[in-house]
Amino acid sequence: MICPKCPTSELVPVRMNGDLEVDNCPACSGAWLDRSEIYHFVERPTLAYEELKAAWQGAGPGQLPCPRCGQAMHEATLEAASLSFEACGACGGTWFDSGEIQKLYGHLDAKWRRGGG
Repeated sequence: MICPKCPTSELVPVRMNGDLEVDNCPACSGAWLDRSEIYHFVERPTLAYEELKAAWQGAGPGQLPCPRCGQAMHEATLEAASLSFEACGACGGTWFDSGEIQKLYGHLDAKWRRGGG
């Protein structure tokens, strides 16, 4: 797969837990997660699902092609976390720029600590 941000860079699969692989760009450090893979990395998958679902409902057309299927991805925004990310409506994968997954983790943790999940 080719990085949607760096068209000359091939994504490199990195094995995480067991059979789980995340595709990373060696040039920009972005990460591609296939459908539902994000829920394997968070402590509270139900809270993550609700937050990402809300962001997806407000998603608009994006500029980047999906590295998996080539369709134009949508840009979703999680305003409470000041986080924008790209998601593919066709194959269900998600693109996170460098540092965005950590930003999502921080938001989920803070929300849970405030009693929001």
